[in-house]
Amino acid sequence: MSERNNLERMAHVATIATATIAGGALYVANDQIQSSNHSQRVATAQETYKDYLKLAIEHPEMADGNPLPGEDESYGWFMSNFLYSAEQIFLLFPTDENWKKGLANQFCLHKRATWAIPRPTTRRT
Repeated sequence: MSERNNLERMAHVATIATATIAGGALYVANDQIQSSNHSQRVATAQETYKDYLKLAIEHPEMADGNPLPGEDESYGWFMSNFLYSAEQIFLLFPTDENWKKGLANQFCLHKRATWAIPRPTTRRT
């Protein structure tokens, strides 16, 4: 009977060890998934902001909040692009102070002009 007790004990230890290893693997897998999700959110936010900055570089007169005369409609679309980008970034990182400061700085450049521009017109096809 002693041999049987030893085998039963070993079976219990093996069961506990298997459960412990499975729990550890589950923890590691969950950590990797969260890390991957965070990396994807960072990449999406950076790509969104990069697209806005590219547009700002292509149109510096609009990027500084001083559109040229007669460009009100284009400026409206420029601002729509910025506001969409800011919204997407804020949805991804609602509590990130660095994103908040960066987006607030960009918005302050346009604060004066934002309320004076006409709404962009949509063209129907």
